[in-house]
Amino acid sequence: MKKAVIIFLYLVCASNIMRAQQIPANDNCSNARQINALNYCSFGGEFTNAGATESFIGNGRDVWFKFTAVAFEISINVIGNTLQLPRIGMMTDCGGTGLVGSTIVDGNTTIFTKGGLTPGQVYYFWVSGTNNNTGTFELCAKNYTPPAQPGQDFSSASLLCSTASFPVINITGAGANNREAAGTCMASPTGESNTAWYKWTAANNGTLVFTITPTNFDDIDWALYDLGPEGNTQVPSGQNVIRCAAGHGIDNSSCPNELLYTKTGLDFNAQDLTETGGCGQRQNGVVKFVDMKQGHVYALIIDNFTKGNNGFTLAFTDQLGKAGTAEFVGPKAPITMVRDKPCTIDQNYTFTTNATNYTSLKWFFGEGANVASSDNLNPPAISYSIPGQKTVVLQAISDRGCSVTSSMTFLVGLKPALPVISGLKPRYCIGESITLSTPSQAGATYSWTGPAAFTSDQPDITVSANNASKADKYSLTITINECTSDPASVIIPPIGQTPTASFTNTGINLCTPQQAYRFTSQSANFQSLRWNFGDGASVPVGSSGQNYNVTYSTSGTKAITLEAIGNNGCVSTLTQQIEVSIRPDIPSIAGNKPDFCLKDTIRLSTQIQAGVTYKWTGPNNFSSAQREVEIPVSSTLVAGTYNLILTRGSCSTSSASINIPPIFKNPVAVFRADPSAPVKLAYPITVRFYNESTDADRYLWNFGDSTTSIEVNPVHTYRKKGNFDVTLTAFKSNVCNASVVQGTFMISEAGAIFIPNTFTPNNDAVNDKFVVNMNNIRTYRIKIFNRYGILMYSSQNMVESWNGTFNNEQVPVGIYYYLVDAIDFDANVIKKSGYVTILR
Repeated sequence: MKKAVIIFLYLVCASNIMRAQQIPANDNCSNARQINALNYCSFGGEFTNAGATESFIGNGRDVWFKFTAVAFEISINVIGNTLQLPRIGMMTDCGGTGLVGSTIVDGNTTIFTKGGLTPGQVYYFWVSGTNNNTGTFELCAKNYTPPAQPGQDFSSASLLCSTASFPVINITGAGANNREAAGTCMASPTGESNTAWYKWTAANNGTLVFTITPTNFDDIDWALYDLGPEGNTQVPSGQNVIRCAAGHGIDNSSCPNELLYTKTGLDFNAQDLTETGGCGQRQNGVVKFVDMKQGHVYALIIDNFTKGNNGFTLAFTDQLGKAGTAEFVGPKAPITMVRDKPCTIDQNYTFTTNATNYTSLKWFFGEGANVASSDNLNPPAISYSIPGQKTVVLQAISDRGCSVTSSMTFLVGLKPALPVISGLKPRYCIGESITLSTPSQAGATYSWTGPAAFTSDQPDITVSANNASKADKYSLTITINECTSDPASVIIPPIGQTPTASFTNTGINLCTPQQAYRFTSQSANFQSLRWNFGDGASVPVGSSGQNYNVTYSTSGTKAITLEAIGNNGCVSTLTQQIEVSIRPDIPSIAGNKPDFCLKDTIRLSTQIQAGVTYKWTGPNNFSSAQREVEIPVSSTLVAGTYNLILTRGSCSTSSASINIPPIFKNPVAVFRADPSAPVKLAYPITVRFYNESTDADRYLWNFGDSTTSIEVNPVHTYRKKGNFDVTLTAFKSNVCNASVVQGTFMISEAGAIFIPNTFTPNNDAVNDKFVVNMNNIRTYRIKIFNRYGILMYSSQNMVESWNGTFNNEQVPVGIYYYLVDAIDFDANVIKKSGYVTILR
């Protein structure tokens, strides 16, 4: 009946949304929540339709309830808590047969009323929210036999025949005479507003209380009259009014010290006889109860002073729910039932009554009855085609039109089949559990009994077999619809003593090829032992059943299991693990070289052995579990002794070690030359080199012209032209080295000075720079000016040449002036000046 629900949508919600959106248990009509509608009210916000699905298109997210009718009319009130604008619908079954009722909406309260119910029949109703709203709500339901609709005047007052409570859906208008309450506390210059009149005759001398509860937050006023003995009654007036309440409990803005209330009526806990309007009365809405006189006629006027179209509930109890002893003249119809052959397929029920003050009777026998209803005083025997809860209702009607109902609810069932008990074992031991179960059945109750006063009402039981007294017979009966099965029984055999399995193991010559293990049993309360020593075990001939010396042909983890078998077959098992292994060979350690420099890497390794773990330790908190290790030489602290231990199982070698000598500092290669490079020279030319290296003990010079030297401070003569870079490599103990390159020596033939008068700095790789050609110059300086005398370029390095820029910007095409000052190797002063033209 429900539309398909896409389950995975719920899986992506956050956990707090998931809690709010769990599908209610009564989401479907088939799982409707059963309520006793005779007089039902939940607590505020007890129910919710959050997470519910839609049963029929247009219903919204609905939740379902059901009740068995015991009277002819029902009033269902839904007061929204977080649910906004509740909706109510009613059905005769879950197949979609709807019933039309009357609905009144006032604020966030919805009232649904339906008459013409068949007593004994089950009805279903749903609650949802307008516009698919969801939220929490309070639910009240009242199933009643309504009195005649009350009139607005005393002349059309409704006659009450019993003290059964009932709701009134709405009252509008004050009738033809809106001043009938004159002379009472209700008297008003404008008269009554929205009135209902009731009257009854006292059937005994008894106490009368009642509570009037408005449907909404309305101001209810009322007055009660004693009209005298029946047959000599008076008209209601100020002379025969005996109680009256006209307080305005719904608003105390004008009387801030007064109580707020809505309920009003007669109460056992009140002392005042009347409550008028106004302040300073300490009104609470209730006045003292009345001692009714048998045979007197009483009249009650109720006025909704606030507004029309609203109703109320009239209950003949005080506000604590205590009823008085007063009874009203009217029919009485008690029901008596006799069962015949209960719980059998031939069962039937006979119903009788000692009804009084009636002119007609009508029986209603409920769902599945072979006779739906009967007008007979003594109806025929009734049988039912389906089991379950049944409600029989008897309606009695008096000659004055009073109608009362009485009801009886009972269960109809068949004797359940003999229960099936599962879980019985052939043996039990001390410390185990006895677990027995029977399949769950809908509506069933369970009754287990057993030894040691054991009882349980669950379908599955677990009993600790902690002593021998738990053995014996366990019996189970099942009751469904007040019909109980024959007992089913199982016998728990005697509970055996549980032995204790325990043993120790002692290693002999461990980690050697001659190793062995001695296993000694310390078990108790056993009759026999059963050992399992694991893979590769060898047990010498002649070992006893409790003590064994065991050797192993293979290494590894061995699981040793001992089973102690007691009387009655009870077994205790203990398992221990041992590690059988041969000590590895003492490792040898190999290093990648004997000495190390800073920034080197120490590499240490050992030979492979099967099934071992490695433990390296060394200087500077070094540790490793690898067979081969690498230690970066980042400081001198890595020098020292490195130790290695191999372990196989629980067997370890002694420590092997290797010593890393102190770490050499890396040499620093530094030199200078005279003349110093870069420099332009004419061959042959002799250059003297000065070694300024540190932390070195050997040197190798490469002069760039295919000649070398191992002298500390060599002197070298260049005899051919070319550009030569000089490299010095410094060594330390043939382990560490460092190199440095200086240059360049630009050697050419001896010649005249050449200074160009034009160059073209246009990046075409031809004549892009202003190059001054001179050689064998010890000191050199050049300056270049523009025609305004501004310095454009200067340098003391002959290798550098002007590229025609100033401040990284190209200078304009034009004529520039240069000055050259130089001193050669023979101390001759050379001065040159002139003009150079830049073209592009």
